[in-house]
Amino acid sequence: MSDLDANVRHSVGALLDGLASLHSERLAALKAVRLAFSEARDLACALVECEGYPALAVSRVDGVGGTLTLGCAYHRDRGEWWVVARKADGRPAWIGPARRPVTIARMVIDEMRGR
Repeated sequence: MSDLDANVRHSVGALLDGLASLHSERLAALKAVRLAFSEARDLACALVECEGYPALAVSRVDGVGGTLTLGCAYHRDRGEWWVVARKADGRPAWIGPARRPVTIARMVIDEMRGR
């Protein structure tokens, strides 16, 4: 492993550690969704930072269809954490409750495969 690779891994690890201390509920929910993607060999996903919050970037391995970035936000009307994506107009698209990571992953897998 080169020094650059080691520095990048250290930087990513430090970023996730910092996000974890501030956003533990969000990060835990997104990690559970990421784990549910493990069977989708045609998709790749990675924990990333988006506007200071943890997010999950999902892309097709073949590069078609762009990247769908998922976040986690508290749904005040429902009183629980939900996984969200951003619509083209900037408003949130509430995908589903964070307590259902497998269901969310299936919905996102279907969406990404349909692109």
